[in-house]
Amino acid sequence: MSVFSKSGWKSVSIWFAFCVMLPIVGCSNGQEPHQLCGKFKIARCNPYEVRIFREDDHDQSGEVMPAKMVDGSVEKFAVKAPYITGFTILSKLDPRLETHCGYFLINANSDDLKEGLTEQEWRRELELIGWKNPNLQEP
Repeated sequence: MSVFSKSGWKSVSIWFAFCVMLPIVGCSNGQEPHQLCGKFKIARCNPYEVRIFREDDHDQSGEVMPAKMVDGSVEKFAVKAPYITGFTILSKLDPRLETHCGYFLINANSDDLKEGLTEQEWRRELELIGWKNPNLQEP
């Protein structure tokens, strides 16, 4: 006599399929990174965090430029090529890793990243590049 009836095997099959597919589908929200400007992209890493980053690259002389990522989860951002700016908060998954949360400004042309800025510092940096009142949007 079988331990499982036909409906029991069906339940086991569904449970097995769920367990196999969860790591493949459930751990990713299925969003591809979105290109911002230069080589910088924005992506939702998990339900709690959005990151702006640039993958490993090479400069004009062929030297390796290691990957770069803004500390913290992006709450709001704006793009005006070649600049990307916004505000980050501590990671909800491991806030100990984040040391420069606050306002940030990226110059995608020079690969310069200024982060952990106060609002006053941020506004001063924006003034230097002629960007008044960026329209910060949620990711």
